[in-house]
Amino acid sequence: MKLVMITTYATPRNVRRELLEAVAARGHEVVVVSPEPRERMEPVLAELGARYHQWSVNRTGIDPREDLPAAYRLVSILRAERPDVVLVYQIKAVLLAPIAAKLARVPRVVALVNGLGAVFDDHGFGRTRKAKLARLAYGISLQALDEVVFQNPDDPALLQSLGLLRRRTRWRVVPGTGVDITKLSATPPHLDPPTFTLVSRLLVSKGVRELVSAARTIRTRYPGTRFRLVGQLEADGHPDGIRRPELDGWIAEGLVEYLGFTNDIAGVLRTTTAFVLPSYYREGIPRTNLEALATGRPIITTDWVGCRETVVDGVNGFLVEPKDVAALADRIERYLRNPSLVEEHGRKSRELAENRFDIRAVNELMLDALALSRTSS
Repeated sequence: MKLVMITTYATPRNVRRELLEAVAARGHEVVVVSPEPRERMEPVLAELGARYHQWSVNRTGIDPREDLPAAYRLVSILRAERPDVVLVYQIKAVLLAPIAAKLARVPRVVALVNGLGAVFDDHGFGRTRKAKLARLAYGISLQALDEVVFQNPDDPALLQSLGLLRRRTRWRVVPGTGVDITKLSATPPHLDPPTFTLVSRLLVSKGVRELVSAARTIRTRYPGTRFRLVGQLEADGHPDGIRRPELDGWIAEGLVEYLGFTNDIAGVLRTTTAFVLPSYYREGIPRTNLEALATGRPIITTDWVGCRETVVDGVNGFLVEPKDVAALADRIERYLRNPSLVEEHGRKSRELAENRFDIRAVNELMLDALALSRTSS
């Protein structure tokens, strides 16, 4: 059988490699479609025996004048490939690909909803006319699916409340993308100097400004504490992006260090006391939280969609309300006042990774949803 995976965001590191390896190991053919340049993706996918199509699509904007031609190009790719099953993920792909797949007469179409993103926010972009149009299109696309895989229980509940997820649509919840606990091992606590790290796209709704505000409070009391931001800045036109001048101002003030984008997340986490993600973005389950669990790091995150799935409050970290800077600073200070908590919570994080988020178990659930569980003859 042949699987075509369609996404609007793929990088050599973030291409669901472990899932594709599991599909290929069962003798199935794998093709990936995304907007990423061919020269970046083909060498990585060739290692898996997979092929690649570069798909010209605006991965963030919503404009029918661009999106309809992009959907037509996708129909052409799928008619040429004639897959048995299509997997789509990332919100823009879920908007366009299911109907394109049905027009191309693909027998089975499955969507992985790894978060609903800003389109479904009750603030900012979520209040715009474009977001309302996107939600309508999303509901239509969901009806073209054979199954929907969610990463947290909040997302299907919201879609059902909006009338976008119909009763006849099959769906299930899996625990995020999972994490490879054989490749990411727990490392000793990092206490000197105390270092708190956020790894994420630098979006306002990821809680970047809240972390900086908490850092300003903490550093007046504990001046040796380090705060680090790791991740890419969005293009200037992104409505939710942190702008470079604002970031430069924080750096000049001595509040944060900016490490930029890196593929060495394990190395970053080894030198981290606790991982912090004060997000109020509609996450699926943040991959970086899972990597922090696997490396035995305490996590401070929000009691919010997707994020709350990775923390048992007071056991392997702390949950705070979104945008509550005082609570965020308080939880950071608890680790500074009581370093033994760092080791205790870190140990529980690793246990949670092993017991709930092992990528092998998650991929078995995905293979079942794709109807690729059995080795092809």
